[in-house]
Amino acid sequence: MDAIKSAKRTLELFELFADIRRPARVVEIQNRLDLPQSSTSKLLRMFVKMGYLQYDPAHRTFYPTLRVTLLGGWLHDQWFGHDSLLMTMESLREKLGTSVLLGIQNDKHVLYMLALQALVQPRPPLATGTLRPICRAAAGKALLMHKAEGDIGRLVRRINAEEPDSTLHVDLKDLLADLAECRARGYALSEGAIVASSGVVAMPLPRLPGQPAMALGVGAPLDWLRENVGEVVETLRSQISAMGEKSGE
Repeated sequence: MDAIKSAKRTLELFELFADIRRPARVVEIQNRLDLPQSSTSKLLRMFVKMGYLQYDPAHRTFYPTLRVTLLGGWLHDQWFGHDSLLMTMESLREKLGTSVLLGIQNDKHVLYMLALQALVQPRPPLATGTLRPICRAAAGKALLMHKAEGDIGRLVRRINAEEPDSTLHVDLKDLLADLAECRARGYALSEGAIVASSGVVAMPLPRLPGQPAMALGVGAPLDWLRENVGEVVETLRSQISAMGEKSGE
């Protein structure tokens, strides 16, 4: 019964956002859904952690992310055939034969909000819901590319303060130098930084109203990626550019 109750509350939560179409605070959500405050807070925190909700600490509000839309995006495309982020990811996978991921920041990590597996073997171990260190993963560095140096410094100091293993500490000077290179070339690259045999090329996406910053990445076996990085970068850049043009129409 508890599982059924949780499932019902989940659907009611997202139906609420579909109804009000704006951010909401905990108090409003618990009142509208007639839930205890503790249950509401736990539910909201869980969905923030999973990437289905974003939290605005300045206004203390919650709002759905695009990950909610992507759950049914394939069905929308099947019925209506409109261009979408999901279709862009599918196009990348088809053109390159690689895995494709969509990442957002989740505190000290980048969360793979959606990951499409390569259609052929070998496949890099990318899965929807995966968390990677934001300062090491390509998608994480793509998200950091447009952040101010002060914000990056504060994030790194917190990461290091909370990491008991000093060998995993982030060197701020090295990270800033790496990000400067990423900005200059227009993309972030990780070569075996997380998984020894895999690499990822990632770029920041044009910012969408009401949504957190996102990065689009292509993951592939490291040997293949090194040989084809030029094609990957140009294809990824072309797809993102097309998305920006459509969003500006």
